[in-house]
Amino acid sequence: MNGAAAALHLTPSAVSQQLSILQKQVGRRLLTPVGRQVQLTDSGRVLARHAQRILDEEREAWIALEKEQDTVSGDLSVGVLSTIAASLVPQTLEILAARYPNISVSTYELSPEKAVSAVKNNEIDMAFILDYPDTPASIPANLNAEVIAQENHRLVVNSASDSFGEGPISLRDAADLAWVASGTNTEFGAALINACRRAGFDPNIVHYVDEQATAMAMVENNLGVTLVAELALRGFHPKSVRHYPLMDPFVRRVLLLRREVDRPSEAAFAQVAKTAAQQWGL
Repeated sequence: MNGAAAALHLTPSAVSQQLSILQKQVGRRLLTPVGRQVQLTDSGRVLARHAQRILDEEREAWIALEKEQDTVSGDLSVGVLSTIAASLVPQTLEILAARYPNISVSTYELSPEKAVSAVKNNEIDMAFILDYPDTPASIPANLNAEVIAQENHRLVVNSASDSFGEGPISLRDAADLAWVASGTNTEFGAALINACRRAGFDPNIVHYVDEQATAMAMVENNLGVTLVAELALRGFHPKSVRHYPLMDPFVRRVLLLRREVDRPSEAAFAQVAKTAAQQWGL
């Protein structure tokens, strides 16, 4: 019940009320209590299977109506990542509003893992996710992943303790330093570990931080070094840090995940996102 409420942006009591109404409409019990939770009855499972087909048909009908219109329009729900929410996303929405004023967009900040399941389960239309060569994103077979941008990471160090001189530098040059980075429980953290091991060392991660802005703030306070993607550097760049390009580029791709490839409003959003990425120099 709580999961359904979160997915639909409702309160659990509102979900419970709607289910009660639905049970009265069909005249059958759809849920049965199991401890403090509930599970579907046989009738509930039958209705759930048909409901998915009904929702798929409804979506196809809306897409067909979009295609008949002279102007591109539609309501889109898009999952965004915190690392691009302050840079690529606002630029995309600004260009979209100018080019396609009849497209309305709602955004939801989600983790990469939740973003994939949200698109797969029809909770949102599209979502930005990240893809690293060392830890490729796992894309369900029924979803389409379109490359929006590719960006490099840079090594970020405190200016006061910087001894690198001019770049580019090797990751191996930072082998003996303390690191501020994600652990292997994130795709970025796993990719970083693999990249460092290829360079011949295991990074000494002293501070485990997932948000790149937080990591840079810790570097600013001379607590270690970190890797930061280009978009994050442009969104937030403390004055007392320096960043260096790497000899062996550590790259990531920004992907747009969606179910449909022929929905006009989604195709327009994808194209505009690519334009925004180009304007950021990616």
